[in-house]
Amino acid sequence: MSFFERLNSALERYLLPLAAVISNQRHLKAMRDGLIYAIPFTILGGLSLILAFPPIGEDVEATNIFLKFMVAWRDWASANQSAILLPFNLTMGFMALFVAIGVAYNLARHYKMDALSA
Repeated sequence: MSFFERLNSALERYLLPLAAVISNQRHLKAMRDGLIYAIPFTILGGLSLILAFPPIGEDVEATNIFLKFMVAWRDWASANQSAILLPFNLTMGFMALFVAIGVAYNLARHYKMDALSA
């Protein structure tokens, strides 16, 4: 039996039951589910960051069609940076509020309370 098979067996024997108990804890479940609700905001904010900061340096010259596109993207992004970063600023600002509402909603649902009023 190899080292990794013994390690896997030991982890399954000792760590898996502990992880199962921790994953079924109601408060941690509510936090997990509340954070899952924030994933679309994170994706939208990340896409706006990618648009605002193209992966090309300031000293790169356009010598072929790809570099011409990248330089044009860089110039467009630097000219419109405040408008492009608006979705990022909004999503990151609202995310904390949205996660707090999501965690409270899920915890209230677990306690079988009115989830919307929580």
